[in-house]
Amino acid sequence: MERTRSFQGVGISHKAFNEKAKRTPYSSSPDTQGGNLMGKPTPETMLLVQFLLCKYNMREPITKYDMPKYVIKKDKVHLHEILKKASELMVLAFGVDVKEADPTRHYYVLSAN
Repeated sequence: MERTRSFQGVGISHKAFNEKAKRTPYSSSPDTQGGNLMGKPTPETMLLVQFLLCKYNMREPITKYDMPKYVIKKDKVHLHEILKKASELMVLAFGVDVKEADPTRHYYVLSAN
């Protein structure tokens, strides 16, 4: 059964999120290869930021398992880079830090700086 509950405050369902993720392929740009976090964010980074905020608004746990499942489907190898860049963007844009709450189960929480 497909989950169709919309994200509160954003108006996007898991199905719509999956469709958007399918249309945005990962492009290996120079700013991600060189480790420059301040470069232009990739579409996957922006999708991950939106996903993190939606999960936070719905008060659902944020897991590392859900990130490649709903956001980064094809390039799971780049998940760490994209998560690092999304975390930096969350701090810059919203003043919210992404922290790993449970390293064994890979649960993440958003906390104010």
